[in-house]
Amino acid sequence: MAEQNSRVPGPLSDDDAWYVALRWQQYDGEYRANCLRILSIGSFYLVHLLQYYQPLGFFAEAEKPSPVFHTAVTMLAAAWLFMALAVELLLRRQIFPKWIAYVTTGADLLLLTCVLVLGGGQQSPLVLAYVLILIMCSLRVSLRLIRTATLAAMFGYLYLMAIGKWPDLIGGRSIGVVPRYAQVMTLLGIGISGIMLGQLIRRFHGMARYYAGRRGVEVATDA
Repeated sequence: MAEQNSRVPGPLSDDDAWYVALRWQQYDGEYRANCLRILSIGSFYLVHLLQYYQPLGFFAEAEKPSPVFHTAVTMLAAAWLFMALAVELLLRRQIFPKWIAYVTTGADLLLLTCVLVLGGGQQSPLVLAYVLILIMCSLRVSLRLIRTATLAAMFGYLYLMAIGKWPDLIGGRSIGVVPRYAQVMTLLGIGISGIMLGQLIRRFHGMARYYAGRRGVEVATDA
């Protein structure tokens, strides 16, 4: 009887083991970020519904949004939620390309900026969501991603500043603006938040290098 060849996989090398561990951490971070994305969309949209329908006068002191604005926000929230559910489906099937974090983060920033353009502009408290998106980015433990997202978030706010000063860029419709010092403080807040989160990721990578160094393993990161 012919001898059957069976190949038993050997143990992973240190470099391969680190790569696998890092990818699993990024996969888990993407899953957690997507769960937080769904929670955030649902929470903020619920507040919008309370403001629009004002049950029992819950937000009686606030101006009721127009039906046109309500429809536009509903469509954006639905598109945002559809993206989150698509990501959930991909992750459940363990489809996890390296670029998915950049695509989802870019979509988050784009959709948030669209919501801000439609209502409130720089005056909207949803401007804080730029920082929330950066926090979600930090869950993916990628310095390159947090740097890219920070610059993109600052560009999004700069766009709000531009259309606030030159409303002709969006067809002449004016949006809410804040004083110049508030604009600078907000822009600095977004940038410094990204720097701080980047330092947290550096600390994570530093801990990995320290642990690997004690084992005599060389660790490569995406920094």
